[in-house]
Amino acid sequence: GKGEPCIIYETVNKNSYANAQNVKWVSYNTKVITVAKAENNKCVVTAKGVGKAKVAVKLYNGKTAYCTVTVKPAPKSVTINPGKIELKLKKSMTVSAVLSKNSYARNITWSSSNTQVAKVVKTAQSKARIESKRTGKAVITARLYNGMIARCTVTVYRAKVYLSPSSQKDNVYVIGNTNEMEQCYKIAKCAKSALVRNGF
Repeated sequence: GKGEPCIIYETVNKNSYANAQNVKWVSYNTKVITVAKAENNKCVVTAKGVGKAKVAVKLYNGKTAYCTVTVKPAPKSVTINPGKIELKLKKSMTVSAVLSKNSYARNITWSSSNTQVAKVVKTAQSKARIESKRTGKAVITARLYNGMIARCTVTVYRAKVYLSPSSQKDNVYVIGNTNEMEQCYKIAKCAKSALVRNGF
């Protein structure tokens, strides 16, 4: 993504050696990519403009290697798909960071507001796996290099319980000016609170 830095490195063939001090990095289009020598055999390439640029690494003995860097527009937005998650205890699922159209971000950082409830592990360029640890709620965050942030809420439960209170509103009580449906909905509401409180 435009404005995004990335670390690349060179390797030489087995049983050979090239001192990092004598390694030279070159960008053939500094309007698209700039290069800066880093520690050891590494180089920081920074995306300056949309397009393609060739980067070369040159050794002291003239040996040269090339790679092509493609720079796309910086993301203007990011969302997590799905945006709301219900996950059974000790289960996992994969989520994706969805960027604005035609944009790109190589580095996406994932985090959880409560790792004791839900742990998040990056699995691919724009994907992560959420693992449920105990009942409760956690907020999963995806953060891009340019400050764009997306969040989704994960609810971890033990099991799902379907409550079916009576809908018999015509069964009128003898006293209390009420009916079966009204009272059964009150019972179901209390049952729901107790179940949710205990991780269901």
